[in-house]
Amino acid sequence: MNKINTAELPKNRNFDLLKASGLAIIKKLSGNEWTNYNESDPGITILDQLCYALTELGYCNNFPIEDILCQSNGEIDFDEQFYSPEKILTSGPVSINDYRKLIFDSFPDIKNVYIKMDDKNKQYRVYLYIDKQKSKDEDSEILNKTKILLNKNRNIGESFAEVKQLDVVKVVLHGDVYIDTAFSPLQVLADIKQAVDNYISPQIKQYGYDEMQGLGYSSDEIFNGPILKNGWIPDSEMLVDRRKKIKLQDLNSIITNTLGVSKIDKLSWQCAKKNSPTIAEVELEQLNLIHKNKLVEQQVPLQLHAEIAAMQNNHQAKKIGASIDLSPALPQGNYRNISEYYSVQNTFPSFYGIGFDALPANSSDYRMAQAQQLKGYLMVFDQLLANQFSQLANVSQLFSFKLTNTTADEPYKGMPYQQSPSTYYCQALYNIPNVKPLLIGSDSYNFSFSVDDPRSQELVWKDYKKDPFNQYMHGLRSCMESDASSDERRERMLNHLLARHGESSDFFDSLITQASWYGSLIKSRIIIKSLLLQNYALLSYHRNKAYSFLSAEILGSPGRYRLTQESYTELGRGGLSAEVMTALRAFINIGYASKTALTHALMKAAQKSLSDQQIINILWDGNEQKSHAFTDEYSDGQLNLNCIEKKYVWRCSDFDNFSAFELRLNLIFGLSECYESLSNILLILIESGDLSDWLEPIDSADKITTKNNVCSDLDISIERKNSNDLIKLNKQTVLNIEWPDNKTPASIDLYQGYKDQLDWLARQRQGFIFVESQLFNISKYALKTQSVFPDYINLVNKDLFKQNFYKLERAFFPAHVRNDLHFFSFERLQKTIPEYRTWHNDLLKPFSCWGDQEKNNVEVLIKNLSSDPGEVHL
Repeated sequence: MNKINTAELPKNRNFDLLKASGLAIIKKLSGNEWTNYNESDPGITILDQLCYALTELGYCNNFPIEDILCQSNGEIDFDEQFYSPEKILTSGPVSINDYRKLIFDSFPDIKNVYIKMDDKNKQYRVYLYIDKQKSKDEDSEILNKTKILLNKNRNIGESFAEVKQLDVVKVVLHGDVYIDTAFSPLQVLADIKQAVDNYISPQIKQYGYDEMQGLGYSSDEIFNGPILKNGWIPDSEMLVDRRKKIKLQDLNSIITNTLGVSKIDKLSWQCAKKNSPTIAEVELEQLNLIHKNKLVEQQVPLQLHAEIAAMQNNHQAKKIGASIDLSPALPQGNYRNISEYYSVQNTFPSFYGIGFDALPANSSDYRMAQAQQLKGYLMVFDQLLANQFSQLANVSQLFSFKLTNTTADEPYKGMPYQQSPSTYYCQALYNIPNVKPLLIGSDSYNFSFSVDDPRSQELVWKDYKKDPFNQYMHGLRSCMESDASSDERRERMLNHLLARHGESSDFFDSLITQASWYGSLIKSRIIIKSLLLQNYALLSYHRNKAYSFLSAEILGSPGRYRLTQESYTELGRGGLSAEVMTALRAFINIGYASKTALTHALMKAAQKSLSDQQIINILWDGNEQKSHAFTDEYSDGQLNLNCIEKKYVWRCSDFDNFSAFELRLNLIFGLSECYESLSNILLILIESGDLSDWLEPIDSADKITTKNNVCSDLDISIERKNSNDLIKLNKQTVLNIEWPDNKTPASIDLYQGYKDQLDWLARQRQGFIFVESQLFNISKYALKTQSVFPDYINLVNKDLFKQNFYKLERAFFPAHVRNDLHFFSFERLQKTIPEYRTWHNDLLKPFSCWGDQEKNNVEVLIKNLSSDPGEVHL
């Protein structure tokens, strides 16, 4: 039943309290100038209307947070500001039980999984107990799928030696089983079968979220481990290891304790021994069932199997049904359209002539001017109130992880490259009656000769409102916030979001001291923190994860000129044979130093099926790389935030190619951005016409010369000093190109080599070479990794970088794995990159298929990564 609530209203909705507060302020400010505070006074009328509007704002502020965050489509955008518990609380498998749960959940054909550590090789050995009756795939296919799954989820310093199927040993029981008269022999036999199976290999049960809570598990216990698709598995379900010995005494006890069994006599067994890892399956067909002093003829083994299958299917149905209940239901809200503002001018008495009841057309000019003056005065209050409603409506934007605005009514809609989200929001007051004359520049679209044409005026007004950069909106936004204040507040909000996820903003600020690849340092911090939050679920889930060498993409080689996938497809349209196309496929993504070298290699592989001109037309027609003043994240000199998000908001497939440590380090330190910028500087130098003359031999390597103004757009210069070419940007050294020897200066080809190497590190790696020595398949290298950086980059070859690398390693790298830090010269990287690339691509083949060549490749790489003066032990 509806009734009037007599409780006192909150302050923000209490009209009397708001009005009293307003009057107190008025009396304080006006002194003796204003003495009439009666309802008839126009000033009091204005105060009344504003207080009523404030109660509406207070009412909206009191909406449930679900309603405030709800969008016009009736949904809350969780993906951009909240992580559901199963995404943020789970983690990749860490323990053996985690791996067992993941495998069991992924393959319905598997009854159980057993994993043990091989202490000799420091590798996991996995054994699968496959259900032959349910299995639809070939055993080899299940084993292969399991290998891929484990490799996709392995951690740094871990590897899996093998995945094997457990051989089944049939154990046939003999004996007399006496059954109580009140029980069905068939049911008792089915119960015995299930009890014996649970003794040998207990059934693993999966539960829904509510079921787990009903069993007494808390949320952090439920979500502790890998995310599962078919229901959660308590650790207690996985505690039993593979039973390697079966005792007849145990079986006797199990059968005797089965409900309906009165006694058992003459129990014995018969089984065959095997040397391989096995699992037992007990057959009961040879047991004599004695019921009511009569021998029950076992003529119905099919019925027995059907009974057991029904019991197992009931269990399986429970497993499948749990998939609809993996996490608590997400909250839902009601869309309130909070930003829609109703002007206070519409609530004034009609004789004021400022609302929808406008003054009559025959009113005097003086009276019209009075009404317009009052409208202009009230618009200040309208604008403040309307902006407050916009601010509340955009709370989801304030605490969004995204770099760009996401709502349809975003204030910067229509800009060529979206700006960072605002921190103060505003809205236009176009819906106020007769507001057009009060807005600055409202006639700016009036290009008609017929000034008084109503239709023409309507189109002018329409065009003005469509322009997000008209004088009114531009001035309004300028008053709301400056770029500097917006950046400062946006960073504070991101710091709050990081803290809400248990991360210290101060820690990341200390690491992002050198990364200014996105303009200013504060903008770099904003972008990096936003990207960290957008990737947080994947980064936290895969915190210790290594890359998947069975699923990773094949690495190409350094080189400015390469056959792309698009060019390969275009070549295939020429009607080439399958044999030739197979030969050409080997060249995809393999870099060459010159056009001529790549063209000749393709000509040789094409076996004269294509002319050199055909290849040249396909490869170089509009596809040649040109220099540009900025990296891809800049368009027309402006940051393209959409491009940055597309590049650095990762998918699960990115973790197949790189470890989480590599991805995180590159994002925070901005290595790829740095390398691509330096590569572009080298490209500008290479294309500069007078560089060749300057690179002539000189008498002494100690002679210092400088080449300035290489690029008119950027302050690039070169200083030749002590057998080095120091590349400078804005008079700061960014790159050191070392001469081949003391008397032979750098050449165009050497500059090109440095550029190719930087491109390869930036685009095919995450700015450095990361090697897991565990994958050498040599036990003495277990639990050791190596990180190799170029030593000729000024950003990297600094003590501050090494200190920050150590901070990041200590926070996010597995503590039990040793990581050696190396700094290699250009020449040494020229040798290491091909060796690493060959080894990386060889890993796509199983170790068992490696020949002498693959083993030799490992030895060469190990030798090149051995300790040297450029190695740092942290």
